[in-house]
Amino acid sequence: MLSIAKLRVGQEAYHLSGVAQSLDDYYTGAGESVGQWLGGGAARLDLTGDVRPDDLRAVLAGLAPGTGGLDPNGNPLRTSARRVPGFDLTFKLPKSASVLYAVSDDPRVQGAIIDAGETAVREAVAWLEREAIRANRGSHNKAWIDKQQALDPNNTTQWRPQRITTHGVVAAGFRHRTSRAGDPLLHWHVLVANLVEGNDGRWSAFAHPEIYRSAKTAGQIFQAVARRELTASLGVDWIRGRHVQEVAGVPSHLLEVFSKRRAEIESWLASNGRADTPQAAQEATLATRRGKPEREGERLDAGWKREAIAEGWGPEQAEQLIFQATQTVAADPVGEVWRLAAVGFDEAGGTDHYERTVEPEEWIADLLRRELTQTSTTFTRFELTEAVAARIGTGATVATIDRVVARVLASDQVIAVHEPDTPAPRGRARYTSRDMLAIEQRLLAAFTATNTNQPLTADIVESAIADRITIGVDQAAAVRTLCAATGPLAVLVGPAGTGKTFTLDTLRDAYQRAGYHVYGAAPSARAAIELHTGANIPSRTLHSLLAAWERGHEQPTPSTVVVIDEAGMTDVRLLERSINLVRAVGDGWSWSAITTSSPRSTPEAGFRPQPNTRPRLLS
Repeated sequence: MLSIAKLRVGQEAYHLSGVAQSLDDYYTGAGESVGQWLGGGAARLDLTGDVRPDDLRAVLAGLAPGTGGLDPNGNPLRTSARRVPGFDLTFKLPKSASVLYAVSDDPRVQGAIIDAGETAVREAVAWLEREAIRANRGSHNKAWIDKQQALDPNNTTQWRPQRITTHGVVAAGFRHRTSRAGDPLLHWHVLVANLVEGNDGRWSAFAHPEIYRSAKTAGQIFQAVARRELTASLGVDWIRGRHVQEVAGVPSHLLEVFSKRRAEIESWLASNGRADTPQAAQEATLATRRGKPEREGERLDAGWKREAIAEGWGPEQAEQLIFQATQTVAADPVGEVWRLAAVGFDEAGGTDHYERTVEPEEWIADLLRRELTQTSTTFTRFELTEAVAARIGTGATVATIDRVVARVLASDQVIAVHEPDTPAPRGRARYTSRDMLAIEQRLLAAFTATNTNQPLTADIVESAIADRITIGVDQAAAVRTLCAATGPLAVLVGPAGTGKTFTLDTLRDAYQRAGYHVYGAAPSARAAIELHTGANIPSRTLHSLLAAWERGHEQPTPSTVVVIDEAGMTDVRLLERSINLVRAVGDGWSWSAITTSSPRSTPEAGFRPQPNTRPRLLS
């Protein structure tokens, strides 16, 4: 959707040299269309229309074009080896839209798809300018600030670090049609110069962290605007895809055929034994990168059409899809948004998927429960905007998305839980739902409740510890503390590398010697396998364990101990369900559950190991 990479000095040459020098070059894939200037900052420097190479090189170097080497403030350039010239923001249309562009014989369809992408890029960049592009002012040097304020005691804020709004970015957008494997992939590289004019009239670099924090949201805005444009111009419908919504009617197997680049990355990951994580995928992308192929003496789209026809879905099928499509959205009033997916049965008894109209508060409740508090108990306005943009199936303008976001925040179901004391970049305040707050309050009551559980006897605990000659002092202390717990739950916080799994294995041994049945659960299958193999605790996903309990299988007993690994990554609703099920066992709370979490989800509960010392475990 949107990926961001720092530009290196001279890296713009790839995009400038890739511009087609003639129509023949463009149609054979030997070049792409000329770049276009984007952003309010570009207009402030009188940069409009086609991108000239010298102008782009100048702004990436921090210079004002045509000034003979001066920056926009009129000063000679001050160079720094650490300076970042700019950022490459890459926006990609859904794969199905690129395939429809490649297969269609109708230039009006192809033009509509390109126009949709162009509009979406402009609106996404404009949103970034409004929400995320800020300039740093002031200083972080406290001693210097104190000195300045001593010289001017009437001015207590001028020198403090702050972020101010800007007039927008100086950016050059380059439209590309292909992936590095030669497949159709309409995407835009937006080269954003590290140069903005603050609202104080001074040009400088912008605050880099904010553009990264807002990247996912800007990507979803791009997708929503593109869907809205294509729905309005071509009347296409949308279905849920692997990552984003795809054009309904474009066969999924054809998307796989034209995803050779992804297949290369997956092959590299498999051959190197790497999991498909964002970091590993980025490494695979760089390892398998190559120049884009050219088609000697043949139009670029001719090869695509031939490949699509061989798969049984060529230009005729593309034309039929557009012919049958109906204009589904003529405008986008906010009232059209309040629809929820539903499943029913048709006259033949088959499954019928449809949307039902609901009241705004029901729509908001569903959004809060499914998207915003499913994996985290709080959310920011950026995350809310991302969720709204992703949920509106037929797409929407930024204005519509803004209206829906404002309506959600105004709902009585939403509670602000953190408002920064000092002015902060927009999107940093955090919110939660009343439903989630009630769940957390019930959990806290369970955590602090008294219990009649008996601690394990010291001889059993010490025997389990003694059988592990490599156990550390900190790990042994954690085992003793957990086995002495008499409340309904005990919590172990163990940063990565502290031997948490080894500690849990010792804990399991102690409880099993005392006659307890120990079960393991985790939020993911991978974590459950690691808990099973590392701590010798029979484990499964928490969803699976709860489903078995609710069906009457393997139900907990008064002698059950449940170990929930990575509890900080678990949906709080699942935790409450598990507690309620175990709580109902026996007379009172004659049970014990052990949860473990990682500081990456609860940093305030963790610690940082000191250099040259053995990492400690806190319980």
